Amino acid sequence: QLVRKDASGATLPVDVAALVREVSQMCRRTFEPGIDMQCDAPAAPCFVLARRAELQQVVVNLCINARDALVGRPSPRLELAVSAGPEQILVTVTDNGAGMPPEVLRRLGEPFFSTKPPGRGTGLGLATAYGIVAEFSGSIRCSSAAGQGTRFELRLPRHRVAVGSTGTDVAVRPTARGLRVLIVDDEELVQNTLRRAVERFGAEVLSATRGSEALALLQANPDLDLVLLDLAMPEMDGVEVLRGLRAMNTTVPVYLMTGFLSSDVEMTGATGVFTKPIDITQVSALLARVAGPRGHGGTRASAG
Repeated sequence: QLVRKDASGATLPVDVAALVREVSQMCRRTFEPGIDMQCDAPAAPCFVLARRAELQQVVVNLCINARDALVGRPSPRLELAVSAGPEQILVTVTDNGAGMPPEVLRRLGEPFFSTKPPGRGTGLGLATAYGIVAEFSGSIRCSSAAGQGTRFELRLPRHRVAVGSTGTDVAVRPTARGLRVLIVDDEELVQNTLRRAVERFGAEVLSATRGSEALALLQANPDLDLVLLDLAMPEMDGVEVLRGLRAMNTTVPVYLMTGFLSSDVEMTGATGVFTKPIDITQVSALLARVAGPRGHGGTRASAG
C-alpha cells in the first residue's frame, strides 16, 4: 500500500525546483500583469527535508513582499531562482523595487515590525518565514539598499533521496534503466515534474493528458512496464481509464495518483495508490522494484 498521509507533520523530501516553478506560475496568474516574472530552476529534482506547505508559504511570502515593493516602480521585475550545490540548496527572490535602508534591514524578522501601511501587513510574515526555515536547519539572508531593490537568499541543507528500499541517502542512480513508463495526468506541472523525475532514474517516459490518449498509447505500446494514472481528469476519469487499460493489459502495474481518495472510489484493477503531492522517494522505490535485475541495464522482461 503506497498511500502517503502526512498527518503527523513530519518533514519529508521536497523537490524545491518543482515547488519554486509552481509558486512562479501562481504569481504570474495572480500578480499585476505589468510585473516581469522570471523563474530559473533546474529541470532535475533537488530535494530538501521540509513540510512542503510551510516551505511553499515561505517562498510565496517573499514573493508577495517583493510584489509590494514594486508598486509604482518603472519596469518592475521579480526573479525566482534555484541552484543546487553538493550540500546546499539556494533559493533567491530578487526584485528591482524600492529597496530598504539599513535601519529597516536591521529589523527584518522582528515580530510585528512592518513598513507597510496600516491594514496592509501584520509584521508577522517574515518572522514566521524565519522561524520555519530555522526549523528546517536553514537560513534566510537579505541584501538591499534604498532605491536599488532587494534580494532574499533562502538556504537549506540538500537531501539525497533514497533509492530502493535500503533507506540510505545516496545520490540518485539510474535504477530504472530499461523501463517504459506511461504517465497520465492533465495537470502540466504534475506531468512535467513527474516525467523529469522518472527520466532521471533512467526510465523511458510516455505522457498522456487525457484518457483516450493513454489508451491509444497502451494499444500502440503493449510492453509498457508501469502506468502512473491520475484519478481526476476531464473527458474520462481515472477509474474509466483504468477499466480500459485492464481490458487491454491485465498484468502491467497501474498506480493511481490522487489528492483525495474517497472510500466510494472503485479501485478494482489498480496495483496501488500515490497521494498528491507525489513523494518522489516512493516513486523511486517503486521503479527499483519493477526494474528488478534490469535496474542497471539488463534484459527487458514483461512486468507482472
